Amino acid sequence: MFTYYSDRTVKVTSQSLKIDGQIFLLSDLGDVWHSESEPESSGSRRKGREIWAIWRGEERMLLRVTDKTRFGQIYRAIQRTLEQHPR
Repeated sequence: MFTYYSDRTVKVTSQSLKIDGQIFLLSDLGDVWHSESEPESSGSRRKGREIWAIWRGEERMLLRVTDKTRFGQIYRAIQRTLEQHPR
């Protein structure tokens, strides 16, 4: 098993995504995409970046982060693992 990204709440490997303790096997994922969301409160200026996937046949938001650099690292890791290990 190869690890593409790892921090305290997210781990992307050649077999799965582990996000906040929940494991998503690559074999259960369909399309993966990202989107941005507007701040939920008027006091917040930071846009949320979300990673979505078809998981077991249904759309599901896997992760929402406000740190642009961290989001990019995680999303690129997911793209790399899906390219290297097609389902």
